Amino acid sequence: MSTFDSLGCWEVMLAGQYTPYDDSVQCSLEAAYCRGEAKADVSVRGVEYTITLRGDVLVQSLKSEPTRTRLVRRRQLPAAAAAVPATTPTMPAVVQKRMADDTALGEGSGGPSSATGSSCIPTKRQRVPAPNGAILVFAPGAGGSTSKSMRAMQAKLEAEDQLSVVRCDDQPLGANEARWNTMAAGGPKNIAHIVAVTNRIAAKEPERRIILCGASFGCRVIAETLRTARAQLPTTVANALICCGYPLNPEGKPEGADQKRPQHLLQLPATTQVLMVQGDEDAFNGPRGIVAIKELIAAMSATAELFVVPGGQHTVPEAKGLKQRQLKPQQVETLVRTKISQFVTALAAE
Repeated sequence: MSTFDSLGCWEVMLAGQYTPYDDSVQCSLEAAYCRGEAKADVSVRGVEYTITLRGDVLVQSLKSEPTRTRLVRRRQLPAAAAAVPATTPTMPAVVQKRMADDTALGEGSGGPSSATGSSCIPTKRQRVPAPNGAILVFAPGAGGSTSKSMRAMQAKLEAEDQLSVVRCDDQPLGANEARWNTMAAGGPKNIAHIVAVTNRIAAKEPERRIILCGASFGCRVIAETLRTARAQLPTTVANALICCGYPLNPEGKPEGADQKRPQHLLQLPATTQVLMVQGDEDAFNGPRGIVAIKELIAAMSATAELFVVPGGQHTVPEAKGLKQRQLKPQQVETLVRTKISQFVTALAAE
């Protein structure tokens, strides 16, 4: 791709806010993008990074430690603001033209700006004070404790994505609470625990958005809490659920062996947003695998999105058979973490 119709702005997630890269990095990234390249290597203040330019999830990876990543996005400017001749030979020349146009219009110098003159490539790095990050409340599976691999990923969500994670299994249990009564996902003691944890958080952090996330049985508990006890939750709790490994079917059982399991999601109201992070090798998908999950999503009233973990097992983000897929465990973890971070960031901005 040697020509283009509009100019894009490349931004990286810093402290919960997408921030444009500096001018020279903008030039390099947009030039590589317009050449059709999938990745580009850049230097930011003396540190070397690799930027993915294409795909559903764009990330910035530290070259010396690829598992350290940040979200990246390419924001396309309005056609009127970025229109250039279709025969323009190279991207750097176009970027220089846009910067020259912005200078003439006073962009970056206190002069006037307009929809046709504003650029995402500023003469000065523009920083906006970041809002308080969202708080992810995590409900573990039937065993009542968060897996080691999930804890490791959550640590990176906190360190790299500016989210806070509160695990139910790190919280005290009240007299009328349970973690968990596995005979009934929507049992009163299970729901009471979610309600108590979220209300304690809201009392301490009244301005911060709270997002509910679960693993396996914890997904079922949260779904029932949102469905039957929404009024008991703080108003800062989003009408949303992140499912990490939803246990649609008992392992090794015929499809439909437990009809309560799909109903937890099917009965969620249409106002609920759901992200399902599901391994394509999860034994709890049922005999038909990920196809059954897709059919469940299609039947839901809630707005649901499926993110399939390549080689993913029931315990997210664990995966197997990655050599054949030319993937590494750290890459799979990064994909999962990035998707969760994007979902939470969007909810926190609402």
